[in-house]
This record gives sequence, C-alpha cells and structure tokens, in this order.
Amino acid sequence: MPYCPQCRNEYLEGTDRCADCGAALVDALPAPDADAPKPDSQFVALRSYPSMIHAEMVAAALADAGIERMVRSNEMFGAGTGLGSLAPTKVEIWVPAEKLDAARAIADSTLDPT
Repeated sequence: MPYCPQCRNEYLEGTDRCADCGAALVDALPAPDADAPKPDSQFVALRSYPSMIHAEMVAAALADAGIERMVRSNEMFGAGTGLGSLAPTKVEIWVPAEKLDAARAIADSTLDPT
C-alpha cells in the first residue's frame, strides 16, 4: 500500500498523490523522528460534509489559502455507504484551532459563492 510521507495516510494501490496535501506517495513510511518538533496547533473540526467531493472542494480552497487541514471520513474505515452498510458517510475537515475563523469563511464562500 502507498502512504503519504507528510500526512502519513494510507492509500489504495494505483494512487500516486495524497488527496490532502498533494505529496507523491511512497511505498513505506519512515520511522517517526523522536526529536522532531511537535505541532503547536490543536486541530478542531471545521465542518461535516455529505460527501468526499464536497469536502475535497473545501480542502482545496483551504490549501490555496495556506491553511493546514485534515479530511476524515468513516468511509475510509469501512463504515461508508457501500452495499449492505447502514451507516451514512460522514466526512469532516479539521483545521488548526487558531485558523478556524478564516477556514469557516473560506468554507462558506467555497460551497455558497454568492
């Protein structure tokens, strides 16, 4: 399975770029650097979206604005809207707490540009 060296997400075979940050995927993740600085930001939920398409549109706009983000979905963990599943898809975007207000403004204008 390929992995994103930056986000550390796992992807299906055949995928070559990270959907979150755009980095080229690698076959194996390097061991975490124990001396690496820890992130200063605490991530908080920005919003939930009904589909990955909606979330990716907002995530792309956040990336264009230089706002770090994480996209999380229960579909990634086998609880999506696949055949026989009763659980709805839930897609969330998480951003650094100090960027929440700016991220909300971007999210609002991305899906409702009026």
